Amino acid sequence: MIASLRPAMMLWRMFAHPRALTDVLRAGAMMRRALKEVRDAPTGSLVQLNGESVSSASEMPAVSIRLQRQQAYRWARAVRRSQSVPLWRGACLARSIALHHLLVEHHVVGSRICIGVKHVDAVLEAHAWVEVCGTVVSDNTVVTEKFSRLATGNPS
Repeated sequence: MIASLRPAMMLWRMFAHPRALTDVLRAGAMMRRALKEVRDAPTGSLVQLNGESVSSASEMPAVSIRLQRQQAYRWARAVRRSQSVPLWRGACLARSIALHHLLVEHHVVGSRICIGVKHVDAVLEAHAWVEVCGTVVSDNTVVTEKFSRLATGNPS
């Protein structure tokens, strides 16, 4: 009986705060937009390399960088939580595009989508993640460090 209540309790804790629920709903809507972009965009047209809209960390005071990262972590958490809804599930590139759009929409500067590759048993694997002011916010750094960075940019 208790085991059957566990998923419901997890959902209750996840959405107990009204802002958490609205964040996940907003992230879900952005995931739908990103999934459509990934599906409809011609190959190679999603990311504009070396986008000029990114501020470097050296241009902002330390307090501002910390606040930017806190906001970025908040929206990264919302995108991760939105993945529990099958309609909003997407691969790392779609999640990264959705998070980047959310960060731009909420005036978080310094956001970049990074794409990396690695060889595993003669297979080339790719992964995408988001950094804000040089800090990985959408993924675990242990995972991203395994990839050689291929490109960094912003959705065009």
